[in-house]
Amino acid sequence: MAFKIKFEGEGEYTLNKFTHYITLFQGDIETSLYRFDENSASQFTITEYSSEQNFIKGNFEMSLLLESGDPENLEDKLVFKNGSFKATLDE
Repeated sequence: MAFKIKFEGEGEYTLNKFTHYITLFQGDIETSLYRFDENSASQFTITEYSSEQNFIKGNFEMSLLLESGDPENLEDKLVFKNGSFKATLDE
């Protein structure tokens, strides 16, 4: 899953068309691509930020729509509720 935001510390962020979710087979073969559903309410919040340890932590809720992949074997829509994340920031 990937988010693209203009990082400004702790707080709520608006997700955009660059938000996506990719499934892979054997680590490098893309089997599906889901894109942000602009018609669904989504929330992305950074609850902790450490500039010394260069990490962020937070939670999210979002909906994604299938853009490519086998529609017979995949869901048309993915809904994430009560998601959480912890990530190291790249400079």
